[in-house]
Amino acid sequence: MGLQSEVYFLSSLAKSAKSICIFLQHPSLRDAINKNNWRTQAMAKVAIIGAGFAGHTAAMYLGDAIGKEHEITVIHKFDYFGFVPSWVWLGIDAVKPEETVFKLKPIYDRFNVNFVQGKVTSVHPDENYVVVDQANGGGETSVE
Repeated sequence: MGLQSEVYFLSSLAKSAKSICIFLQHPSLRDAINKNNWRTQAMAKVAIIGAGFAGHTAAMYLGDAIGKEHEITVIHKFDYFGFVPSWVWLGIDAVKPEETVFKLKPIYDRFNVNFVQGKVTSVHPDENYVVVDQANGGGETSVE
């Protein structure tokens, strides 16, 4: 009956990251990655909410591991990642603000990860999609 999905919730190990990743994926994707035979599996769609430490790391590892045969999308309210641990050095001019942040989309493009800037307004795990209010007046869209 087509692509059956399961929902996996991963929360950040670092409590300050405040990221929750929601994976909408084919049930056998984890096993396929572990056995390094993911290329033979049906296409999976993975939606990661939040590009804090946990979400960003999950996106890069998955994008690198499963490549273009599967679809990974990160949804984040900002178009950049801020390396918060370095912000303590801003007050004494040890680093410049622009040295502690970077744009997300160019990084994700290199790892075969789609990026949607916006705020998730609702999660529908039974139907395998989330609703996103896109930034900059882009309107509402759904991500599977």
